[in-house]
Amino acid sequence: MVEQKMKVDRKNLVERYIFDVVRRLPGKQRADIEQELRGLIDDMLTARTGGMMPGKEDIEAVLGELGRPGELAAKYRGTERFLIGPDYFDIYWLIVRIVMAATAFGITVAMIVGNITVPPQNVGLAIGQFFLDLFLGVVQAFAWVTVIFALIQRFAGKGSAEKMKEEFRETWKPADLPDLPAAKTRIGVGEPVVGIVFGVIGIVILTIIPHLIGVYVATDPVTIIPIFDLDVWQKMLPLIVIICSLGIIKEVARLISGRYTLKLAAAVTVIDIATIILVISVFLPSAIWNGDLIPSLRAASDMTWAGDVDLEYIWSIVPMIIVGLTIFGNVIDIITNWVRGARNAVKV
Repeated sequence: MVEQKMKVDRKNLVERYIFDVVRRLPGKQRADIEQELRGLIDDMLTARTGGMMPGKEDIEAVLGELGRPGELAAKYRGTERFLIGPDYFDIYWLIVRIVMAATAFGITVAMIVGNITVPPQNVGLAIGQFFLDLFLGVVQAFAWVTVIFALIQRFAGKGSAEKMKEEFRETWKPADLPDLPAAKTRIGVGEPVVGIVFGVIGIVILTIIPHLIGVYVATDPVTIIPIFDLDVWQKMLPLIVIICSLGIIKEVARLISGRYTLKLAAAVTVIDIATIILVISVFLPSAIWNGDLIPSLRAASDMTWAGDVDLEYIWSIVPMIIVGLTIFGNVIDIITNWVRGARNAVKV
């Protein structure tokens, strides 16, 4: 039993090292490099022990010779990139592409919908404005993501490239490897990516065409009755952008973590509580909602409304319903992250 446990412990140490290297690589390289790295470690252990069963000290020596997983991953990529360090670079590059693509898509959708509902007087000018907005939006998306990850790198205490290399050589040891996450506690790429995409598109739409968020009445031409008071909306727009940005930041944190942990749960809790407070502050007061929506709808529509349907009352409780659903969703998110983080902490 003791010998079997020692074998499991030694294998676990190698698997933890391979996992920590491979997770930093682009998806298309992972399978081949994992196989190559596994063979390299086996060869190094065989050379060190002469074919005998390696002990824990032998494995630690070999892994120490290979070096810190982040540095080894950078070598496999063929470059060392320390503006955004190897710990974050691949996630950064993934998010840059996602955010830029989502921004371009959102601006395109906003332009198409806006021009269909309100045809431009000068088509050439409208096309020129679209390409200008597209260029500026994509550049700003790239810039903001880069700044955010540079700050993450900075406050992670990595310092300059040379300082990083020296610090890693002096302090890293195989015992620092993270544990392999249980399957139930791993965070796939798909869910956070979808969250980031919808967050970016939401910011674009809420910023560019909030006047098209409303009730559409089939008249000739189509009548659009905004659900928001657009004057108040413009004043609240910075807070609305922050709400969407908090959602994006939460998904980025999940991507960086790669698994549910108590540390991630604490970060998610802070973000979700901040989101709840902002949503209550912005959307619960009636001022941001269009108080003339129901009278405008009655005036524009030929529909016959039942006398016992109190549309004004229904419209008055919409803010409470939206805020209530937001609070419920964020509370569930907080509980889910703590439960899964606790499972990972006890290695369930």
